[in-house]
Order: sequence, then C-alpha cells, then structure tokens
Amino acid sequence: MRKTYLTLLLICIAPFLHGTPSTEEVIEKAREFLGGSEALGKITSIHYIGDFTTAEGETGSIEIVFQKPLKQRIQVVTDGIGEITALDDFDAWRKQYDPTDESRWSLQLLDIEKVRELRANAWENLNFFTGIEKRRGSIENHGVVEVDGKKAVKLDFHHPPQIRFTRFFDIETGRLLMTQTNEGSEIREEGEVRIEGILFPETITMSRSGEVLNQIRFREIFVNKPFEASFFEVPSLVP
Repeated sequence: MRKTYLTLLLICIAPFLHGTPSTEEVIEKAREFLGGSEALGKITSIHYIGDFTTAEGETGSIEIVFQKPLKQRIQVVTDGIGEITALDDFDAWRKQYDPTDESRWSLQLLDIEKVRELRANAWENLNFFTGIEKRRGSIENHGVVEVDGKKAVKLDFHHPPQIRFTRFFDIETGRLLMTQTNEGSEIREEGEVRIEGILFPETITMSRSGEVLNQIRFREIFVNKPFEASFFEVPSLVP
C-alpha cells in the first residue's frame, strides 16, 4: 500500500519537476548558446553584408548595421534601385536613389510609428533578450510548445506601445528556433558563424503562411566596427 501511495505522489509531482522553465532560465540558456553574457555584453555594433533573394526571384545586395544605443541602417541595392532605411535614436528616414546616378534621389522622414518599430528592432538585435524593462517593456512566458518537431519555450517580448516579438527557444539547448513579428511573419535562422566568440546565423529566411517571402545569406559579419554619427543622421537636403 505504501508503495502505491509513493507512486501516486511521484506522478503528481512529476509535472512540477519537469514544468516550464522560468523566463530567466530560458534567456540565460539562450545567451549561453550564443556565446555567453560576457561576450555578448561587449558588443557595441554589428555589421552584416550579404545577398538576398525574394519569392519572385529578385536578387540584390544588402548591408545591415546596428550600433548602440539605438541606431541602425539598412541599405538594399537591386537592379537600378537603391534604398536606405535608417534610425538615429528618435529620428528615422528612408532614401531612394539611382545607384548609377547619385544626383537622382528622394528622401522621406518616417512617422512616429515607424520610429518606434525601428527602435524596438534595434534593441532586439543589440541586447540579446536582456534589459527590456529599461524600455518599459516586458516578457511574457507562454510555456512549452512544439516548433518544427522540437519542444520550445514561447516568450513574447513586448515593446511599448504595442510592438511584439514572439520567440521560440529550444528547451534543451536554448537555440532560437523561430521569431514571429506583429505582422505574422516568421523568421528562421540557419547555419552557424562564430565571430569574436559569438554565434551568428549564415542565413535568415522570412515567410508568412508557409510561403517564403525572402532570404538573406550573409557573406561577411563584423563585430564592434565603429561608425561615425553622420552614418545614421538624416541626410542634408542641400546637395
């Protein structure tokens, strides 16, 4: 009889022993998988250079720069069209130009909603899941789910006012399996490149409803490369 009671007790306790990891445990494991808090804490900028392909077969080059505290610049060049989207803290702008004729260009200042979106994106790429409370944000733990046949912990990263990044971390390794955006796009990372002790993906694929939207393959990645303030500042309207 005592053995039966003991068995029942263990059955009741088992879900608690193997329950959902805490948010802190998930983030710590995810950061350790990428290279550890010490290495990640030294990052001041990340510079990606690569090529992209869209679902329609359009190809081009892409250059992405993130720099602390909240600066970013993305430059895309396709056949005959160039576009730069940049964030300089609370200022954001977009410039379209002709790669073959620098005198042909147009400039647009982005609205506050886009500024907030870019600020959240820059934070996500530079802080590796920690410190969101400093942005008056929060993390919501949805427990264990299944992604691509693997058990994962689902965390929502909430940025004010209503910007959300949903991330799925492998429960065993801490590897980021997928990210979902507000718009419903899914982002998956593939391949491994280690720079300065930190793990970066070789390829990023964005899809929606199972359909691939675009894919970026990185040729070069630089860490802590300094960029002048003017690199992110709104360009002068005077030639």
